[in-house]
Amino acid sequence: MPITTIDEESPTKLKGLFEGTELQLLESGRLSDCQVSIGSRTWNLHKFIICDRSKYFDRALCGNFVEAANSKVAISEFHMNAKYFDSIIRWLYDGGYPIQVGNVAGSLVEVVKFFVYADYLDIECLYKGLSDSVAKYATELNAEPPTIKAHKDLPSDWVKAMCIFYKTFRGEEKHGLKSALFDLGLQNRKLRKRVFELPKLEELILNVPGFCQDLMLETVRRKL
Repeated sequence: MPITTIDEESPTKLKGLFEGTELQLLESGRLSDCQVSIGSRTWNLHKFIICDRSKYFDRALCGNFVEAANSKVAISEFHMNAKYFDSIIRWLYDGGYPIQVGNVAGSLVEVVKFFVYADYLDIECLYKGLSDSVAKYATELNAEPPTIKAHKDLPSDWVKAMCIFYKTFRGEEKHGLKSALFDLGLQNRKLRKRVFELPKLEELILNVPGFCQDLMLETVRRKL
């Protein structure tokens, strides 16, 4: 599933830790000095917050671009899901830890979707936190003995997550996430067996450039 068709399901809310005053500024629009729009929706935001925490906004609003001159950014060249963007903006103001991979269906796919947007917006703290959450989950699952048990939908979630990752980044390593995903899907013998039994894995191998080669290399490297 390419990034241009990421669905509109409600994103998982991100827990906040920054002082509540900044979130109040977002919700009230008070003292806002810039606007960001996606389609027909517009956010009234604050440069001192979003430019400090997102290199994308820092370049757009503080560089030699027309956006800096009129303090308006329209995100149109990249299919940005407004619901997910809203959650990320709230995270920029609220400062919560990134969404974590939990032992529940769909959480891994959610993490990869948020990762795609965080990478595009160049929010280092967020995309690193998302990648780290996948690595941590893989470590817990691959421990001897495992400290967690894989939920029944994890194999299909892994294939969906890989599909999004490869169709977005063409198999390029991104902030450690590709390695973490392979650790998660291949290292645990029981989970690997369930992944390899999925018809969707064959579709991914046949239809997504680069994935088949990487899968073979990772399998050989791990002596599986």
